[in-house]
Amino acid sequence: MLIPPAGHAQGGAFTHGQAREAGISARTISRRLASSTWIEWLPKGYMLAGSSPPLAGRAMVATLLTNGVASHTSAACLLGLDLPERDQIHVTTPRRRHENLTGLIEHRMRLDDHQIIRVDEVPLTNRLTTILDLCSWMPEMEARSYFFRCIQQRWVTESEIVEGIASRPGRHGIVRLRSFLDYLGTGAHSGGERELHLLLDRAGLHYRANVQITLSTGAAYELDVLIENSRVVIELDGRAFHTDATAFQRDRVRQNALVNAGFTILRFTVPDVIDRPRHVLRVINDALAQTNLRSSNDYI
Repeated sequence: MLIPPAGHAQGGAFTHGQAREAGISARTISRRLASSTWIEWLPKGYMLAGSSPPLAGRAMVATLLTNGVASHTSAACLLGLDLPERDQIHVTTPRRRHENLTGLIEHRMRLDDHQIIRVDEVPLTNRLTTILDLCSWMPEMEARSYFFRCIQQRWVTESEIVEGIASRPGRHGIVRLRSFLDYLGTGAHSGGERELHLLLDRAGLHYRANVQITLSTGAAYELDVLIENSRVVIELDGRAFHTDATAFQRDRVRQNALVNAGFTILRFTVPDVIDRPRHVLRVINDALAQTNLRSSNDYI
């Protein structure tokens, strides 16, 4: 028997207790660890070498030892929610933290069954719970940027966020999450656009948002922001901007047409607007200073 029977259903991960219950002696366990047939990632938490992707295997060991589920950054990585994989595994458990294990971070929260799913056999928090947990736990500026990215990428909808917040009254981060919601539902297409509009408002710049224009060539385009009495256009790009080849090509045609019609196109990301607002305003003001103000009678 190479691993306990339980390990086959757990992606090659199992505990010391499961090995002993399967009749594997302590001496055999030591020998398999010494030969690297088994890998001990946490004390008394083992993986069959090469049996699982590293993150999935480590997460499975962590959930077995804590009787919890993978959460926060670990769940986000397993769900493909655009966060870098980290060495530490996050788990959420319904009990108090009882021990400090290197490489493991425990969060105490009681989860409902519908909040738990499985990916690569690993129990983890679902997409909505993971996003709300992360935006409550991350440093605030990082959390706000990530919150808007989740909305932009349609990983979660505004209505799901509202329902999710309502389901966790009094929990850590709830005030922050509600403040993030204040940026949505105000006419901007995303929270990131709302941040841009607030920045322009504070700077006293007059603009039109999500404006439709038609060039003299007959081509019609929607602009994220057009600064009034100028030909300065501001476009807000998402992190995964134009990963599709067709969309990439279409945007290049659009941008060239606008430039040829005399527009200056400025592109920023949501992190630019949130984390570097002075830089954004400086670039906009520089563009305005270099642009000859003229009437807009050759576009409608």
